[in-house]
Amino acid sequence: MVKRHMLRIAMPNSWQLSRKTFVFVSRPTPGAHSLESGMPLGVILRDILKLANSSREVKYLLNSKEVLVDGKRRKEHNFSVGVMDVLNIPVLDKAYRILLNENRKLCVVETKNKNHKICKIINKSILKKGKQSISTDDGSNFITSGDYKVGDSVVIEFGKGIKKRHEMTEGVKVMLTAGKHAGITGSLVKIIPSKVEEDKVLVKAKDEEFKTLKKYVFVIGDFELWT
Repeated sequence: MVKRHMLRIAMPNSWQLSRKTFVFVSRPTPGAHSLESGMPLGVILRDILKLANSSREVKYLLNSKEVLVDGKRRKEHNFSVGVMDVLNIPVLDKAYRILLNENRKLCVVETKNKNHKICKIINKSILKKGKQSISTDDGSNFITSGDYKVGDSVVIEFGKGIKKRHEMTEGVKVMLTAGKHAGITGSLVKIIPSKVEEDKVLVKAKDEEFKTLKKYVFVIGDFELWT
C-alpha cells in the first residue's frame, strides 16, 4: 500500500517546515523530483503560501480554481513540485519558482517570468535524419535537430518547446544542486575529466574556488532565476 503521509520528524531537511507543529505531513507522489528536491503541491499552497488553512481547503482550491505547474493544470494535492518548476495561480495573477537557496533549503520565490523554465539535459539519443531526442531533469522529452549535449541546459516556453540553449562551458554561470555546496551560484572555472572516477569541475563563488562533481552542476547562463 502506498503511503500518502510521513512523520514530520522524518521529512527531508530541504523542506522549510516546522517539525513539531503537527505529527504528519503529506508525502509527494513519485515523479521527476526526488524526495529531497520536491515538495507536495498542497504543502506549498497551505504551509508556505498560506492560501489555505487545511488539506480540505487545498483540495477545494485545486478542484475549483486553476493551479498550473509548468503550464499544466494539476489537481493532485500530493503532486511533486521541485527545483526550477513554475507554479502559476491565474486567479491571483501570481507565479512562483521553486529554487534551492544557499542553506540547501527549498524556497518559493515570486517570479514575473511565468511562462518559461530552465531544464538540464540528462540524456540524449540519435534519431534518423539528423534528429536528436533529449531528456531533461523534469521528465520532459524533446525531438530536435540542434547539437545538444548532456549537461547543457535549455530554456523551455510552456506549450511551445525549446527557446534557448546554455552550454556547459568555462565561464558560464552555474548553480549547484547537490553536495555540500548545494544552492550556491557561481561561475564554472574548469571541467576536470577523469577516466577512473566521476568527472569533476572547478567552480568559483564569492571569491572562493572549490571542486565538486560535474553531475551536481546546473548551467543557468543568463537566465534570471530570482525575478
